[in-house]
Amino acid sequence: MLVDLTVITSQEVDSRPGAKGVRCGPHWCLGRTAKGSFLQRIDGNDLREIDGVFGHPKPLSMAPLLNRFVPLKNGVHDVETGSTATIAARTLALGAAGEPSTVLYWRKDAGTWEVLNLAAVPSAQ
Repeated sequence: MLVDLTVITSQEVDSRPGAKGVRCGPHWCLGRTAKGSFLQRIDGNDLREIDGVFGHPKPLSMAPLLNRFVPLKNGVHDVETGSTATIAARTLALGAAGEPSTVLYWRKDAGTWEVLNLAAVPSAQ
């Protein structure tokens, strides 16, 4: 069940059978089954298989960041546009501990880091 404390409403999440680690934002959910990871709307519609979700040894249980982005092992998937950006890095890291971050970073060279602030990515509208 998804609860919105700002307006005191709740909505059942219609997840696929065998789903584990399902986490939802206001519109999208991310979860996994024995077959792999998936995205879906809260009502279960618009189901999409998604490979390579961030995390080791298994994908992290997290809602899409900003209700739009899914960090992958080698990039980031934009749910809004359906596109995936590949980041050529051995290891991606996701922000700081605590609240889910909107910042991905990775080592480019010795002593050099690159950063992607997902909050700065413009809407696809």
